[in-house]
Amino acid sequence: MHLGPLARPPAAAALARPPARPPQVYAKPPLFLPVDAIAAINVASDPRRRAVEMTVELEDGQSFEFAQIAKEELEPLQRNAAFIAR
Repeated sequence: MHLGPLARPPAAAALARPPARPPQVYAKPPLFLPVDAIAAINVASDPRRRAVEMTVELEDGQSFEFAQIAKEELEPLQRNAAFIAR
């Protein structure tokens, strides 16, 4: 069977192609922090970048850093932090 230049490839061939963007893989398990143990939430932002960094500090001195958070996610995170602080 000859496929002309405008013909579509068979469906099986389309499925065999890799996705345009590789799927995101999270190697670490989710991290659950007890709300009562949170001492502070700090956010650092650079206007030249499209991402922010966030550090969550616990009462026992531990801190957890979260990087490459999209700036669009900053407002919901701030609302959630304000809710936690009540």
